[in-house]
Amino acid sequence: MEKARVVTEAGYLATATNYRHNWHADVGEAAGGEDTAPNPEEMLLGSLGSCTVQTMHMYANRKGWDLQRVEVDLEMDKVKAADVEDYDGDAKFINFITKQIRLHGDLTDDQRERIMTIGTKCPVHRIISSPTTRVEQTLLETEGA
Repeated sequence: MEKARVVTEAGYLATATNYRHNWHADVGEAAGGEDTAPNPEEMLLGSLGSCTVQTMHMYANRKGWDLQRVEVDLEMDKVKAADVEDYDGDAKFINFITKQIRLHGDLTDDQRERIMTIGTKCPVHRIISSPTTRVEQTLLETEGA
């Protein structure tokens, strides 16, 4: 089971830990933060991109293919659901994430196609695109409350 703890004090700078590593998230100055770290949405894109390139490299390495470098540029945009032709749910907005990928190395077209398919099977991609992902929230009592 993967775990993390995130704490913030008076401001918006959040410190996350998995008890081995620490990292930070902030919001931009326009939103009241100090822009000292990526915002949470950027961190989500970074997680998806990292997982994608690592999965691609692991697969290519197992196959003995010459994948030397992978570059992934990611963007996320929120679109009005009414403007999405094939959407028929209740949401007002749909989040679109685009990945533009460059594969470097001496690879055949078939190898490139297979690596691209494998990239959509990374754990983070599966989590954020799955209709079976659920997030539960519980309020815990604090000391002295």
